[in-house]
Order: sequence, then structure tokens, then C-alpha cells
Amino acid sequence: MIIFGKRPQVPSPSVKKPKQPASPLSFFEEKRIWRKSMAKRKFRQGSRLIPGTGGMRYSHHKMDKILDERFSWDIHKGFISRDGAIRSLKKLRREEFNAATGEKRRELKRERLVLEEGFGLKGKY
Repeated sequence: MIIFGKRPQVPSPSVKKPKQPASPLSFFEEKRIWRKSMAKRKFRQGSRLIPGTGGMRYSHHKMDKILDERFSWDIHKGFISRDGAIRSLKKLRREEFNAATGEKRRELKRERLVLEEGFGLKGKY
């Protein structure tokens, strides 16, 4: 027992906490390249809410139509990669900027936000 003086130093164990991912796995961190049918199925499992609209939803048919319109499946022989998705989202953003009317711009923005959220690429391109 030490009455006066310093307390003896006890070495603390160095336990490293496992790092938690900052966000849930994005679409392409799960798998690098997606086949068209698997990508559509994965999109259907996600949220169909349109961000920033107060609860509006896209139907499954509309989501499939957006995926078919916005991504060049034929060029990639039925596959989509992260780079292809980023390229398509940049193209969509450019179309949104160059839209002639406000209604068309809002429609393109909704599509872009849904695709960004679905692919997990929000703010990554």
C-alpha cells in the first residue's frame, strides 16, 4: 500500500476495436460487376421512395424502365460495372443541367437521386 507518492502504472491491454464501415455496403462493394437481371432484382429489394418528394414511390415497372433507359446494357453485353454506373450518372447529371424546362429537370433529378441511392454512389462521383 502506497500512502504517499505516485501510484504504480499498470499497463493497459491494447485492444483494437474493429472498424465499422461508414455506410452500408454499396451496390458495387458487394459485387464488382452485376448482370442485368441480378441488378434489377437487387434494385427491387431496395427502397422505391423518391428522395425529396415527401413519400412518392416508383413502381417496379418504372424502376426497370429507368434502368433500361439509363444504362447501356448492350454495350457491356448485359453487365454493369461501377465505372459504367458512374459514367451513366454523370451523363444523367449533364442532361439534368441542360434540360429545357423545369419539369424535365425535376424528373431527371428524381431519377438521378433514386439511382444514386440504389447504387450507393451518392457523393462518390
